[in-house]
Amino acid sequence: MLHTNSPFYRLAVNWMRESFRMPESYNTLLYAVATGHNHIDEIAKFSGFPKNKCNKYIKTLMEHGLVIKIPGENGHTKYLPANTYLTLWYRFLLTAVPSPNGNFDDDAFNQFMQYFNSELMADFYRNICYYWFEKSIYSNTSDYINAKNTAYHDIAIGDITFDFACQWNRNVYAYFDTVVGEGLSINLWKEIDAVTTKAAPFYKNKYYICTVNRVPDSYWKLSKTYDNVHIISLKMLFAEYKKEYNAKAHKRFVPSFVRRRG
Repeated sequence: MLHTNSPFYRLAVNWMRESFRMPESYNTLLYAVATGHNHIDEIAKFSGFPKNKCNKYIKTLMEHGLVIKIPGENGHTKYLPANTYLTLWYRFLLTAVPSPNGNFDDDAFNQFMQYFNSELMADFYRNICYYWFEKSIYSNTSDYINAKNTAYHDIAIGDITFDFACQWNRNVYAYFDTVVGEGLSINLWKEIDAVTTKAAPFYKNKYYICTVNRVPDSYWKLSKTYDNVHIISLKMLFAEYKKEYNAKAHKRFVPSFVRRRG
């Protein structure tokens, strides 16, 4: 995949060459927004271009489907690469120097994969966890809980940030382990137990621990010992996701960033 002749690498190169006679300036602006310079003032400062030139070029990039804008507070619009493929390519490959045979060194590869796993795949897995939680919570509790209510999302209690926390008749806590390679530890469970039992006794809480990593034996033991502790493995997460997906007719998948040509 990380080779100058691979389809993954060539897609961005060909896309820019087909869209612009001289793509260098546009590459600079895409590199800026991919690396966190998302407001016009920041883009201008990073690129060295005047603000009016940045506005003009950003507008052109949007017309070609390469950049999107997100309205911000007080009129401070943010500009971002149009998809995760462009974010990856411009953040890690534009400035990486390949070897004479077209390969990239270990440092470039490791940075690419670290961002891919910790940011992009983690976001995907987190969405899968929320999907499972929203579909399954009602079969596990007699109380109505709106799992889609973002007021219950990303709740920090002590040193633990829960992906979902609702303190009601029976408190419900969900923790999603979504970064491949990190995994669950017994110390994590001790922290979860400690911060949640300050508000209510253990038996009044329900716990949902979703993970994309191997489930440790200690966590399976918890779920077998206590009926208010639910451990959801990657296999279980995808089983729920596939139920609805397989019930629909789907066309052959084509990534959103691959445009029809000709």
